[in-house]
Amino acid sequence: MEKFDDEPGGNWIEGFALDDPTLADSILGLWQAAARVASAADDEQPTPRDLRTATALLQEASEWVVTALEGGDRTSTPRMLVEISQAQGAVREYGNRARTQALARVHSGLGRLRGLGTVEELMELGPTELCRCGFDRAMISRIDGSHVIPQVMHIPEDPDWAYDLQQVISGLRIELGPAVAETDMLRRPGPMLMAHALDDDRMAASMLEATETRSYVAAPIMPEGTVIGFLHADCLLSRRTLDEFDRDLIGTFAQGFSSAWERAVLIERLRTLRQDVRRVHSSVLAVMDDFSEAAVEIELHDPGDQSVVSSAAALPVSGAIRLERLLTRRELDVMHLMAAGETNAQIASALVVSEGTVKSHVKHILRKLRAKNRAEAVSRFVTLSRRDNAA
Repeated sequence: MEKFDDEPGGNWIEGFALDDPTLADSILGLWQAAARVASAADDEQPTPRDLRTATALLQEASEWVVTALEGGDRTSTPRMLVEISQAQGAVREYGNRARTQALARVHSGLGRLRGLGTVEELMELGPTELCRCGFDRAMISRIDGSHVIPQVMHIPEDPDWAYDLQQVISGLRIELGPAVAETDMLRRPGPMLMAHALDDDRMAASMLEATETRSYVAAPIMPEGTVIGFLHADCLLSRRTLDEFDRDLIGTFAQGFSSAWERAVLIERLRTLRQDVRRVHSSVLAVMDDFSEAAVEIELHDPGDQSVVSSAAALPVSGAIRLERLLTRRELDVMHLMAAGETNAQIASALVVSEGTVKSHVKHILRKLRAKNRAEAVSRFVTLSRRDNAA
């Protein structure tokens, strides 16, 4: 699947784009004026489309003007040198402002992610927030043993391509080895820059073919200090070669994302624990209610029958205790099937549970009905059912 084709000769920008036409025209004009002063060849017309190119053009123009001054030219060169210096300051200010805005987007995105309560939501929205930080595409992958497996791909400008691409990458298993760049992030956890992926032998061939990436950055996802996966991002659609700032940017994002991941896992665990405690609490209260409301009887029990003596759930079988108070809903389901003559295996199949779970339910039913076997339990169940229906 080929979605992206390079234009002849390439048309890529380096680092931050220079989106200020006025500043770009000023830089180009200064460079052209300096080239005329130095009598430099002007066969190829440069275009300051990014900060790196703009900085290089101004540096070259400055060197030409200095050479002209040293050669005795005192006409326009001093004023040009001042204008070049001012333009260099403007470029630095533009770059600082762009970096500050990018970092602000990172912190805003992480703030939104920290409000999520599930890992599933983080998987879905994490790449979205990463793209808002200045990237065209973002991907989450997980580590499975010695392999990296891509999970989620997000391309905000082309959702259809993102869907098609995810179908392709979801079947990839990239083996982590000495020749794969991502292995370094396991040895020394930290962000990584692959500025020129096509020329780097550490780039996994299967991933390169699937994603068509030319330049990308990556960072480990490591909640609790353990690397469990990676974030990847590039700027393929805007044809931008990534640089060290992009590497540090995704590194900062990954740190916050890892913390949000750890928080989401803890919230999910607490939610599960709370549900379990509530279930146990409800069961204990039901047993206590049944025990406290049971009718008083004069009855001798076999001293050797420890299940009767020691179990608070071993209640007297009396019409005063209704079945729904004595047995749980699931135990009633099992009891009905037992009364119909079903085996444990058949009951497990009917209720879509394991046979071991059914055995556990049967054991509880026998104890609660104070029955020695299944037949006696069915008999007492039928008796209680009749009393309940007559009540």
